Amino acid sequence: MIIFFSTGFYKAFWEKGKYAKIASGLLLLYGYGEGIGSGAFKADRVADVLTTSGIIHEIHGTIGIIAILVFPLIMQKVIPKNEKPAFYLMSKIVFASGLIFLFLFLFRYSTDKTNFFTLYKGLWQRLLILNSYIYLMTIAILMIKRHNS
Repeated sequence: MIIFFSTGFYKAFWEKGKYAKIASGLLLLYGYGEGIGSGAFKADRVADVLTTSGIIHEIHGTIGIIAILVFPLIMQKVIPKNEKPAFYLMSKIVFASGLIFLFLFLFRYSTDKTNFFTLYKGLWQRLLILNSYIYLMTIAILMIKRHNS
């Protein structure tokens, strides 16, 4: 769905030039990496070591997460502060909170399995995704408003 969304996004913002292309490409990478790539390969571990499937899952997931983290920075060029100051601020907040949730999620690599942050690794991952999806829903609303005006 995110891959289809990237196409609609580009159609809505094509007049913004290269930044619309970059943003659309980041959405495409996110859809591919987190949607198709990490979804097709199980995050397996055997004896606490990643399997080939797990490694492929990690690589695709990393590509997708990096793309969705950078996305709000590019969106500040697509929809600049003078057009929508509240959205510009939201982009900064989404980027910062995304980095925080990613950092917390990276505790999954900790050797201390009783660490608070390690125990709640699934929560940090879901908050990272929720953060991104709320942002994407906001963009979808902006796209609908652009289309209707």
